[in-house]
Amino acid sequence: MIKFDGYYIYEPVLYQERKDWEPQYFFKAYLFLENGKMIISTKLIGDKNRPVFSLEDFQNDNSIHCYFINNNEMYYVYKCEKNGYKFYHDIISEKEIKYRDSGDIMEFIPWKEK
Repeated sequence: MIKFDGYYIYEPVLYQERKDWEPQYFFKAYLFLENGKMIISTKLIGDKNRPVFSLEDFQNDNSIHCYFINNNEMYYVYKCEKNGYKFYHDIISEKEIKYRDSGDIMEFIPWKEK
């Protein structure tokens, strides 16, 4: 199964590398809701070791998708469109999900208590 008390995040990708500029890292994270919806959020920042997402980062209604789980397979339908593209993932554990097309693995990050 998947967890709902945090988010899943991919290993950051070096987005830009320019001479005399700080490197920028592209982060992509998924927030799963218990109602079958998920929200994807992205950020471009300079520190690849810092947890970068908060609940407020997932408030963009333009990135809501519908997800479905069947045993250890999860897929989401782009923007819940009737004939929308399906993105297939394999659930490795409740803390790791692998995107089937690329083999990239998302790791679960729980919300930090304040």
